[in-house]
Amino acid sequence: MNNLTLSQKIAAKTIVMIIFLFKLGNRQTRKKIAFGIARIIFALSPKTRKRSINNLRVAMTDQSSEDRIQYLAITAYQHIVFGVLEIFWFEDLEYTFEMDKETKAIIASGVPLSIATMHLSCYEAVPFALQKLTGRVTTLSKVPKFAAGLFSLYAKNGVCCVDKSQAGAFFSLLRKISSNGVVCLHSDHFGSDTDVEFFQKKTGAPAGPVMLSAYAKTPLLVAYAVLEKITLIQSILKRFLNFP
Repeated sequence: MNNLTLSQKIAAKTIVMIIFLFKLGNRQTRKKIAFGIARIIFALSPKTRKRSINNLRVAMTDQSSEDRIQYLAITAYQHIVFGVLEIFWFEDLEYTFEMDKETKAIIASGVPLSIATMHLSCYEAVPFALQKLTGRVTTLSKVPKFAAGLFSLYAKNGVCCVDKSQAGAFFSLLRKISSNGVVCLHSDHFGSDTDVEFFQKKTGAPAGPVMLSAYAKTPLLVAYAVLEKITLIQSILKRFLNFP
């Protein structure tokens, strides 16, 4: 950590301390702490608060109650924070998978796959869950320098994690899918690679998963995870596009 700024060193030490405190309690305790942290962040970060509320207004045009929108935004953010922190214990979680027969056949065939994932309440649940299912998952992540130790979490669970900030990151993904890999990319970030219409609104979206799917001539799957219970992750996969 010698090349880090003072603020980055403080942040790194804070992360280590939070992880240590979390390990002292059970999952229910961690959830309560995560929900408390989320409320603090939501209250102190105008950017996070505004983005969450505006997204809900776009998605729920029939919801006129500002109190209800505020409640849903806070609740959603609490689960997001909890999901982020739970990546440290993914190996302890139980996974179930929901997919139709066609998708199940694609997974079982062993072909390379491009999977567009959504964060929802479980930040990295999809690549970790699919690693248990396929054993050949690669994902892309931009981890800050002061938190570089997080890459060991991916390795610990057998997931190959490509650093988004490294030169030629996308070519690394191309090599992985060319060698029969399963590449999972988050696709619900704000992006402008391609124009799309979402909830009757013109917007942009990242095109990485589609490009990988077209390159490897393999189906594009969409996947998301739901934290149903405190110890159960349900991963839901759907076939979205098929390149012949």
